[in-house]
Amino acid sequence: MPLSKYTQKGIPVSGASGVGKTVAAKVIAEELLEDRIPVPVFDYTKQWQRILEKNTNEEMLDRYAEFDMRRNPKGFKGQILHSASTE
Repeated sequence: MPLSKYTQKGIPVSGASGVGKTVAAKVIAEELLEDRIPVPVFDYTKQWQRILEKNTNEEMLDRYAEFDMRRNPKGFKGQILHSASTE
């Protein structure tokens, strides 16, 4: 069953601190972006901005094989919108 079927109403990702929520959510987002499905992300911590950048860190790229990942990093097209500060 395609992941896109579950995106019509949203995919919540929850759990305790340090269990991998951000990693899991990024994997889901990348899969959807690969299928050209828009992914809105509300990111007040700015942890997601790097998904738009191609990974060029050689040390990290060398570790891809440990996780059965292909060594062909890419960035995704996107847009970052900033909200007005409430301070």
